[in-house]
Amino acid sequence: MDGANRILNPHLRSKVMSATEAALLIPSGANVGMSGFTGAGYPKELPTALAKRILDANLHGNKFKIGVWTGASTAPELDGALAMVDGIEMRLPYQSDPTCRKRINAGEMEYIYRTSRNSSGVASSASSTSPSSKWPASWKTAG
Repeated sequence: MDGANRILNPHLRSKVMSATEAALLIPSGANVGMSGFTGAGYPKELPTALAKRILDANLHGNKFKIGVWTGASTAPELDGALAMVDGIEMRLPYQSDPTCRKRINAGEMEYIYRTSRNSSGVASSASSTSPSSKWPASWKTAG
């Protein structure tokens, strides 16, 4: 794997894998946290590999969707790629993709937004979610 030789710790280096291999580790129904700050912070290859996996599963009659959580906006290679294959069940807490917006407005994708202006509270709210409820009561849904 390119760049793996920069990781000095052998145990950590052994965890480096391709985007396709990493996509295989994500089960349907998972909430996947990805970095986001426009084009700078989100993963570039994993969402595309995951979209291919989701498309293949859906074409074979196996519904496959995930929740996508980011700290800020991303780019088409993340939201767009996953939304185009109907792979996002729920998007949180911010999105700016036209395909996502279309699915949210059509009621095909759940969208949860924070009432606070700062998305930094998402992690602490998620960690306090009761196992019996899907989302914290302080979150609002749209769509």
